[in-house]
Amino acid sequence: MNLRDAMEGVRSQYGDLTPQYVVDLAEKQLNKFGKFLHPRLEWDNAIAGPQYRLVQAAELIRSVRVVREHPITGETTSVRAYLHIEDPDRGSVYDPTEEVLANPLTRELAFREMERDWKSLKRKYEEFEEFAELVLSDMTVTA
Repeated sequence: MNLRDAMEGVRSQYGDLTPQYVVDLAEKQLNKFGKFLHPRLEWDNAIAGPQYRLVQAAELIRSVRVVREHPITGETTSVRAYLHIEDPDRGSVYDPTEEVLANPLTRELAFREMERDWKSLKRKYEEFEEFAELVLSDMTVTA
């Protein structure tokens, strides 16, 4: 079993993938997915409390990667297996990247979040000339 299998187990169990569901399944250890996830979270409350376990669970979700082939260039790249979505109906969830990109609504939600992230990063570093150079040099390499 790997981390992606475990995350799919969480989705199967709860219908959605959230840090809280990861923590719940890991804490209960009722199935192979919970048993796999349990040692990956800190359970000693003297070290970390429930909120920190949610942070750990979110980091686990974001760490799962899949290899995708670019549809035009054929190059393979490693991308996140799950994207964070603020869904009006389901709340804060992580959905498989392929599903997010295939659905016009979730695709739009994901790109809005990317735009917010980009603007936040730009505001944080725009006064540094090196930041602009870094962005421009990365764009020429990937374009």
